[in-house]
Amino acid sequence: MAFIRSNTVQAALVAYLKGKTTLTSALKDGAEEIRENTWKGTEFTYPNVRIDLTSNKPNPDCPQPIAITFQVFSEYPTSSEADNIAGIIVDILHGSQFQQSGLKFGMNVIDTIPAISNGVNTWRSDVIVLGQVS
Repeated sequence: MAFIRSNTVQAALVAYLKGKTTLTSALKDGAEEIRENTWKGTEFTYPNVRIDLTSNKPNPDCPQPIAITFQVFSEYPTSSEADNIAGIIVDILHGSQFQQSGLKFGMNVIDTIPAISNGVNTWRSDVIVLGQVS
């Protein structure tokens, strides 16, 4: 099987999360604020989710192992909003198997990083996932 490119994997993960109303209802602008972490736009709102594909290893025998950090950003006065949204992502992804955009995924959350200050007015919480794609 041919290598599944990183941009293809990331786009499928963005599309999958955009379809999860438990997550989109927690975001002020809904699905519009779920994007890849390399998005360079200047117009965005908080809270938002960025998907950082940190590893995508070619595997000729398929499936490909992948590692992803789901970054949650919030401007809420406390860290609770970022941590709550991170928990929603854990609920959606941990132990999950799903198909999106013609790809098959298997996911396991391996860690969560509770919200830390990310600048003067923002918080960031991370959900770290190991998975496979084929």
